[in-house]
Amino acid sequence: MRRVWTLTLTVALVVSACGGDSNEPTDSAPTDESGAASDSTSTTDAVGTTAVDEQDEEQEPSEETSGESNTGGLGCTITVSGDLDATIEYPDSQFLSDYWSSEDELRDYVEFLGEDIAEGTYEELVARGDPIFGWFILTCFDPQDPGPGVSVFHTNATTRDQFPMEPGTYPVSGGLFDAVGPTGSVITNFALTVEEQFDPVPNSGEVVISRWDGSKLEGVLTFDGVESLVEADPRMVSVVVDFAFECAPSHTACS
Repeated sequence: MRRVWTLTLTVALVVSACGGDSNEPTDSAPTDESGAASDSTSTTDAVGTTAVDEQDEEQEPSEETSGESNTGGLGCTITVSGDLDATIEYPDSQFLSDYWSSEDELRDYVEFLGEDIAEGTYEELVARGDPIFGWFILTCFDPQDPGPGVSVFHTNATTRDQFPMEPGTYPVSGGLFDAVGPTGSVITNFALTVEEQFDPVPNSGEVVISRWDGSKLEGVLTFDGVESLVEADPRMVSVVVDFAFECAPSHTACS
């Protein structure tokens, strides 16, 4: 449970600190497990045209701040089909990874958490191959105005060797509350609204990373989802998320 808790805290702290230039954690408390953010700042443009239940909606650009700066076709595009028909674009989505974080940032985070919560010192976590923030934390949504979105995390026990910074394919093993699932896999979901959540159908999806190095991440997530917060007649969807991010030049870990 430690990884889920600290991941939630990481997300809340980084999002809450997006208005400034500092990477220092703040005192904000986590609110949920449905988001993640990176530790640099930029203007978020959540722009999309969605068709849901045969109704067209246009999402106005947001002027809030968050996450990595992604321009020139970067960010996330979520395509949903089945019982819902939607295309949502977030040119300024959020990606966080130990691989794109400096040692100072990682040490500061362990110090902020404390060794009891972090389950060790920085040196001990690195020696075990455990993540500090996480190897792969991707969210495609507007943290200032939660609505349609997708979140992707690796499972708790996944080590550095099982999720290296390089191209690879990782199966979707469950929803966001299945963090104790198989190592080397990811958990995800699609949320249309807070009340309309879709968990992945078992063995229906994967993340395919086509490029991942010190400067850029590119890939696609696919899975089938079933509505989870209803008692009868759950809707079924197929979700495709195309994503691309550049490592912020201000990060000392980037090349």
